[in-house]
Amino acid sequence: MRRPVAFLCGAYVSGITVEFFLKLNNGMLFIMGVCATGTIIVSAYFYRNNRLRLNKRQLCLYFIAIILGISGAIQFSYQMHQEGVLEKNQGEYLQIRGKVISITEKDEENHKMIVLVRNLEGTGKLSEEERILVNIYGECPEYYKYQGKMVQTAGFIELPTPRRNPKTFDYKMYLKTKKIAVLMSVKPENIQVSDKRYNYYLNYISRIKYIFKCNISGILEDKIAGLLMGMLFGDNSGVEEELYETFQKNGICHVLSVSGLHVGCLYACMNALLGGKRNLRFYTIIIFVLFFYASLANFSPTVMRALIMIILHIISKYMYCRYDMFTSGAVTMAVMLFFNPMSLLNLGFQLSFLAIFSLAVIIPAAERICNKSVAGVLSIQAGMAPISAFAFNYFSFSSFIANIPVIFVSGILIPLGILLLFLSTIAMIIPEFWGFYDFLRSIFQITGILIEFFSKLLLFINDLSFIDKVSYKYTVSPPLWAMILYYCILFFISSEAFRIMWQRKHYKNIIKILMVIVFIALVFSNALKDGFEQVQLTFVDVGQGDCLLIKTKEGKTVLIDSGGSSQYDVGKKVLLPYLLKNGIKQIDFAIVTHLHTDHVGGLYTLARELPVKKLGVYEGNKLIADRIKEKSGIAEKDFVYLTKGQNLKIGKSLKIQILFPEKKTMEEYSEFLSNQRDENAGCLVMKITLEGVSVIMTGDIDTTGEKQIIESNSVNNLKADVLKVAHHGSRYGSSAAFLQAVRPHIAVIQVGKNTYGHPNEKTLQNLKQRVQGSIEMIQMELWA
Repeated sequence: MRRPVAFLCGAYVSGITVEFFLKLNNGMLFIMGVCATGTIIVSAYFYRNNRLRLNKRQLCLYFIAIILGISGAIQFSYQMHQEGVLEKNQGEYLQIRGKVISITEKDEENHKMIVLVRNLEGTGKLSEEERILVNIYGECPEYYKYQGKMVQTAGFIELPTPRRNPKTFDYKMYLKTKKIAVLMSVKPENIQVSDKRYNYYLNYISRIKYIFKCNISGILEDKIAGLLMGMLFGDNSGVEEELYETFQKNGICHVLSVSGLHVGCLYACMNALLGGKRNLRFYTIIIFVLFFYASLANFSPTVMRALIMIILHIISKYMYCRYDMFTSGAVTMAVMLFFNPMSLLNLGFQLSFLAIFSLAVIIPAAERICNKSVAGVLSIQAGMAPISAFAFNYFSFSSFIANIPVIFVSGILIPLGILLLFLSTIAMIIPEFWGFYDFLRSIFQITGILIEFFSKLLLFINDLSFIDKVSYKYTVSPPLWAMILYYCILFFISSEAFRIMWQRKHYKNIIKILMVIVFIALVFSNALKDGFEQVQLTFVDVGQGDCLLIKTKEGKTVLIDSGGSSQYDVGKKVLLPYLLKNGIKQIDFAIVTHLHTDHVGGLYTLARELPVKKLGVYEGNKLIADRIKEKSGIAEKDFVYLTKGQNLKIGKSLKIQILFPEKKTMEEYSEFLSNQRDENAGCLVMKITLEGVSVIMTGDIDTTGEKQIIESNSVNNLKADVLKVAHHGSRYGSSAAFLQAVRPHIAVIQVGKNTYGHPNEKTLQNLKQRVQGSIEMIQMELWA
């Protein structure tokens, strides 16, 4: 075996991966351990009697690999299910005392502080320090002084929001990859900071970053300063959301997160400045500088990967050994997972190592087919495009062109930015009255001019490459088993083993390996099914708003209401990711109950990103069709006007029956729109029947509307299995008479954080008395 160390590291990582996907319980892990022990004993017996074809070295290697694989699975399982003292105190108001290991500014009134808690009120000193993320709301001008100091504060212990909708972002799991399990929200005045620093190094690192940020803000435009902070430290708080999005869709977003490119640039600069000598002093200086830079980037997974790999490269040079990128990457991955197995679930970690293995495996194979420059671009795209489609749901056409000039310009910008950082740090030490200080300031300003020029060049390349809906294409997330199949086949046919087997015409061995790969993909395909792909009616969690997604067996999709908020783009940030990650790339028919933001706001932005073939609205809105068209971008010819008595049939099994409001004359509609203070009175109410299951969507109707519905519809029309409770559980709806007429088995309240008192306690009591089955509140983290 050519790479035994990489093989052993791979076994350890595989154990963690299998445990994550298959979620083996303790009993299964014990059985695997017993089987592995039995295999070792039997193999040792056969080896001793010369009845085993493996030599002693191979036998030991396989035994160690089995042990490492099981150890990785056990370690990950323990970390995944570990519950700390803080977690057990969820919902309690507690006073904590601990060390500030990191603090970042999101904006002037929003800061995030990670505290390593040592003492807890009522419990005393914890047996093991635990991390907590403290959200600071309010102005905190001296936040940078907190890092490296002891703080004391108090607040309610909260759990992070888990995945709100199936297959979407899981904030709770994201924090778990950073070893954070709980949150706390406080105001600056409630934080007591100790004057004594427990860690001088961390405190100075924070001061250096803050002073550098202030210095560049004085000589650069805000846009350029924000871009530079993103490129140097991965701090994107100063990068405009729209600009970040264009970088993302151009496939060049990697320059805004500190990665191997940045650390590699610094390493190359240090090598050039110090003459590339092979002595201990030279390498010690380089490692110190790289560690210092990693500290400034808050030891992100991508930076730590690059740092460890460079240290391994330095060791190989110092010992005059051959450096193998693949083995170095495997060792680095195993080391990082040993200290934090949850890092495997961090997207930055995944992308970083996938890029490295693509460079190590795919490029050598591609270079045998085409020239080096083309091979590099194609290899990286082959390695990164599928995971980008899976994680971000788009494929960037412009990345093939944009990455070449962007990497070139970044290769100039990053060293200039590091020089600026060096000058800023030196200026902190030197007194202002020294003559050398003025010289430093001059160099700082000249460097700033160069940075501004190259930053504008970078922005120009980004703008030139980006054409909305042309330079990228939205894609649905490929199934996970397909990703496993793709990458296994890609790395196998790019490997040296495949090349040797192909040249020696060992086609049977190639087919056998491919069959094993297909078998593994099929195993994961069945293991990863959770049944949600069969669900046809989904109340999507859009926060304080309504949204029902219907999927028919014929592949038709219907969206009823879409949530919305004046402070948050629900359509783009909630609905779009949810739909694409669940295999939906268009809406065949969208119905809006009424035009309040929390029902239609999401659709206005969603319709500009994904095709919406037809839009159903109350006929009374015909007079303002041009306004709806302007906001949604949907052509007026695709509007369907609805009133009571209409029956819509979509496919073979979906039927939508409009129950309210009544059809009126155009004069009445005009009067309705001009005089109406509450649009809820003209809210569409409908009964949906799919595969024998019926749902009544009520929008925001009140008790007056409910009374009219009861009077104008038969008993059979109103009877339903599921009731979407009107107006988010408001006290103005869900009358006893209406609930008695509908007689639902399930009542669903779609509600989020609000100041309206939704759902009302009286309404909940009313529902509990009259609903035959269960009441589900789709609130924040829950979905049904």
